[in-house]
Amino acid sequence: MIRFINITIVLASISLLTQCDHTEYPSGKRYYNAYCGNCHMEDGKGLSKLIPSLEKSQYLINQQDKLPCIIRNGIKS
Repeated sequence: MIRFINITIVLASISLLTQCDHTEYPSGKRYYNAYCGNCHMEDGKGLSKLIPSLEKSQYLINQQDKLPCIIRNGIKS
């Protein structure tokens, strides 16, 4: 009986975790489209050598705490 309860708890937890992956953040998307999307494109790939890609950008990965300011103010190149 205890094993059944443990399995049920684990399955319920997994179910809840998979639901978290589908959360959308409409305000983040709105900010990206307003401040970044025109140059970096909707998919974040940028414009070749003219505008850098944001995909797997090591700079952005290392600056996550400053990301809101980067989005609002941009970065001087």
